[in-house]
Amino acid sequence: MKTLFPLVLLALVTCTLPGCDDDPKPTPASDSVDLVFDLAIKGYNTNTTGVGSFGVATTEQDAHDSKASEGSGSLAWTESNGGKDSRQFVLYKRKKGEKLWVFVKANRKALGSQSVILTWPVGHSTAVTAATDSIVVTSFTVGQ
Repeated sequence: MKTLFPLVLLALVTCTLPGCDDDPKPTPASDSVDLVFDLAIKGYNTNTTGVGSFGVATTEQDAHDSKASEGSGSLAWTESNGGKDSRQFVLYKRKKGEKLWVFVKANRKALGSQSVILTWPVGHSTAVTAATDSIVVTSFTVGQ
């Protein structure tokens, strides 16, 4: 027992000293991200049946056809607290570098100051306004 005690003590001291572990490995950067989309509807106080929606597709044609293969959401004027509130939607674990198409649309043509606005990470946004069609399609690359 007397012979083992110094060895056990030496092992405990060695393993508890700072820096005794192997060099820490850098945490690899994640190759996927969660995308948070924020949908808002503005100016529909005279047309309270206004509804804005969006969808995410893998092809431009699907987006133009309003086929949201990757996710979608909607917000009615009556749910927006008079245009003050927006609604968030999340697409989880999307691969960085993946090209996706997003469409935003209104249930009817926007008039005057009416708009349906969609924003998502890294400063992307698009909107349906009186100056656009009832559907707007744009592409983006995840993580950029």
